[in-house]
Amino acid sequence: MRAIKLIVAVMIFHGCSDHKDLSEKQITKYKSKVIENNNRSAYILLGEYYYNQDNYSELLSYSLIMSYKHNDKEMIHNVYMDLLSIFTNKKFCTTQDFKLLSDNQKKLALFFLNDGAKQDQIGCINELEKLYRNGWGVEKNIIKADSLKKHLDRF
Repeated sequence: MRAIKLIVAVMIFHGCSDHKDLSEKQITKYKSKVIENNNRSAYILLGEYYYNQDNYSELLSYSLIMSYKHNDKEMIHNVYMDLLSIFTNKKFCTTQDFKLLSDNQKKLALFFLNDGAKQDQIGCINELEKLYRNGWGVEKNIIKADSLKKHLDRF
């Protein structure tokens, strides 16, 4: 549920603000808040800024910090989405874009999806379920997809 709230907050924020002209001082302040304090608001502002700049690779490092330094399992899906954007050079990716990745890129992306799924991160479980159900970039596996779907239904 928190992940949905974060997505909605980002969408609302994206729709009513323009943060492509942040000063270096503001950017440095937001980076520090993410690194030191697990500050989601600062993370959202950085995300808005970097996505407006089409600089997904810069945001990836802060998604990793939120996920692994601050143990924020909800951010693992963001790591996956940042990777997908970097690998496809697309700002907004869908599950089907996974099939565009090279084998090594898929392995890396699947690492984060599986890690998130192990931690019951809904976005990661949902993404894996779609990949396996449709065979998008992975071998189609209805049994695995049904198992993931059953797991999702528990939430």
